[in-house]
Amino acid sequence: MKKNFLALELLGVTLFMLSSFASLAQTSEKIIGQWKDKNHPEKQVEMYKQGTRHFGKTINDQRAVSKNGTLVFNELVWNEQTKTYKGILINPDNAQETFKIDITLVDENQFQFKVGKFIFGKSFTFIRIR
Repeated sequence: MKKNFLALELLGVTLFMLSSFASLAQTSEKIIGQWKDKNHPEKQVEMYKQGTRHFGKTINDQRAVSKNGTLVFNELVWNEQTKTYKGILINPDNAQETFKIDITLVDENQFQFKVGKFIFGKSFTFIRIR
């Protein structure tokens, strides 16, 4: 009887761990897709994953050197504790200018981040296209 109880307990712990990992993966993947800037709908990005990191490139950008778009979000890493993606924003107008950012998912169809320079800052909101 004791063996059966131990086996059930181990099975329960295993199932709990698997479901925790599955929900973590689902949360970190929610940023994948196409988005547009709420205030400037012509500014659109596609967020994707390579390996363990997320990236974002421009779409619909007439200025892009490559048909593949310009990389604007670089090396985004999901932080489960803060529920944010931490990474780098590359200024599409001046690739030499970069900013450390934290992207917060407001919900499945909206994310926000703030860019700061000295004491000034600006917030951006993106809305899901697909």
